[in-house]
Amino acid sequence: MMGNRSDTPLKTPKMPTPLAQKFVRWLLGFGVSVSIGLSPYLGKTGIPGFSPLLSLFPLNVPEVAIPLSAFLMGVVAVVVQWLGNRRLSAQWLNKMFKRWLLVTLISFSLLLVSYSFVVVSVPIQFGATNVRYAVGFKRPMKEPCGSELSDADCIARKLTLNPRKIESFWGDTQVRIAKFSLLAPYLVLTSSFGMLVGLALLQNENARRRRAASAHKSASSSPKRGKSKRSSR
Repeated sequence: MMGNRSDTPLKTPKMPTPLAQKFVRWLLGFGVSVSIGLSPYLGKTGIPGFSPLLSLFPLNVPEVAIPLSAFLMGVVAVVVQWLGNRRLSAQWLNKMFKRWLLVTLISFSLLLVSYSFVVVSVPIQFGATNVRYAVGFKRPMKEPCGSELSDADCIARKLTLNPRKIESFWGDTQVRIAKFSLLAPYLVLTSSFGMLVGLALLQNENARRRRAASAHKSASSSPKRGKSKRSSR
């Protein structure tokens, strides 16, 4: 009988109120559905002909970038939904768009600088492909790599492409700082780009509402004009 009880499927508990049920739907929608829909952009799902930004990241950078970025994009979606229910002026939207565009450009520049200093691309399979590793900002001049070897040769020939050996050679603290210098601007860049798209969507929605209000106003004023002309006659 114990076996029969364990085989019975668990029933999903009912929500206590309609508001709680709606809360669960919204939470799953913004927390899960948004992440699934953005999986190609975040680099979780591959699309032929498209290389996500995360594909440039080194092998020894933790995969925590994807869930963190997905969570932040869910936050951006909630903010856009919240702003969409408010009356926003075109001036405010333009100001916010310029600010978030500046944040996007700064984070992109920081990511580019960090990538140039701490990412080493190592050719393998006779140059047919490359693998990337995050290293420290400054390479120590010690054995087994001397000054005559480049970073790529040091990793490939002396450290045998082993991430543990690479971190031991450059130093754990240096490699952690390098990973953070890549991860932080990446998260800001992806979320700020999502905010730019959301602001553009809100601007488009505001323009649509203004056109609809203008059309409704002109339509409501037309009968009044017709009545005034008849009365004048």
